[in-house]
Amino acid sequence: MQIQTWLDKFNVELTLLGRAEDTKSCYCSFLKKFLIQFNDKHHPTHIGAEEIKKYLSEIESAVQYKQMLSVLLFFYAKVVKQPEKLKDIPYRKYHSKLPEIIDKKILLQRIARVTDPRYKAMFVRNKKSD
Repeated sequence: MQIQTWLDKFNVELTLLGRAEDTKSCYCSFLKKFLIQFNDKHHPTHIGAEEIKKYLSEIESAVQYKQMLSVLLFFYAKVVKQPEKLKDIPYRKYHSKLPEIIDKKILLQRIARVTDPRYKAMFVRNKKSD
């Protein structure tokens, strides 16, 4: 099948679920990138789970990875009718950054540099509540 045929089928499934136009456009662009990647090599029904994992592993952003995986899960479940193909592909874990701890002396120096009386009053009031 041609890429456009797959995109049309995908779009119909999204429409049946009542997805917004922006969502459909975004999902279709993700799917199109995926299909173009494999267009000359394989039919989507013949693309293996390992090839899909390799394709996903090349996505650097955790957010884009999650979006692409969601698109592919939907595509393979609703359009290709092979949901089992992606059952072992996990979502990436987000690594939250720990807050930076500031030394009390440095914090007091920074507060001392505040010149706006409104902000200065907030710091002084909060400091007294310690």
